[in-house]
Amino acid sequence: MDFNKPFVKSRKEKTGLTVQVGIVILGLAIGYFSYSQFFSEPEPIVANFSVNQSDDLSKFRDFKTLDLEILSGPAFQKLMIIGEHPVIPGQTGKEDIFAPF
Repeated sequence: MDFNKPFVKSRKEKTGLTVQVGIVILGLAIGYFSYSQFFSEPEPIVANFSVNQSDDLSKFRDFKTLDLEILSGPAFQKLMIIGEHPVIPGQTGKEDIFAPF
């Protein structure tokens, strides 16, 4: 042991320490940027659009009744009920949705 130079490190030890400190700093920087970019809540996207004056609900102010005349038209009269009516609730689907059959 050389007691005259007890705290002097070799070049290899200094390089190893520098690499270790660099890796720690790089890891902290990558961790910070990944946390701030990927794990933060995204900013809400607000669409910029203009509302026309004709797109308001004032035209429905005088709306009193529904025109049910369309229900007596020939196209509506041709509609048919297909299937069970009324629908009877029951057990449907597979018991195990992950089963191969």
